[in-house]
Amino acid sequence: MSETKTIKEPVMDINPDELTPEELNKRRQDITNFYKDNIKHLKVQLEYETMLSEIEKKRAERVQAQMFMAQIMAKQQGPPTENTSPASGEFMNMQRMAQEMESPNPDAVNDRPTRTLKRDQ
Repeated sequence: MSETKTIKEPVMDINPDELTPEELNKRRQDITNFYKDNIKHLKVQLEYETMLSEIEKKRAERVQAQMFMAQIMAKQQGPPTENTSPASGEFMNMQRMAQEMESPNPDAVNDRPTRTLKRDQ
């Protein structure tokens, strides 16, 4: 890994009024050098992040194109038949059962025994 460089003295702990002009210049130069050294690493990181975002965009475009092609192919083939495969038939049966559970037959509701509270006399 690369070596981490730090500024020797925290900037906030030193009062600029207490420093001589030479010390201030040295301090400015140290800070400038610190940032210049880090720019190299930040440029590499920027390139990495840019490439990642471009890859994500290309993936999204590819998925969108695949969906578009799938929709076109589905329209050309016409409506799906009832039993194109065993899995699709099972899926359709499960979907039908789920719809029946969501909206039960009104006659079936009346077939259920009603519950009442017992009163003690």
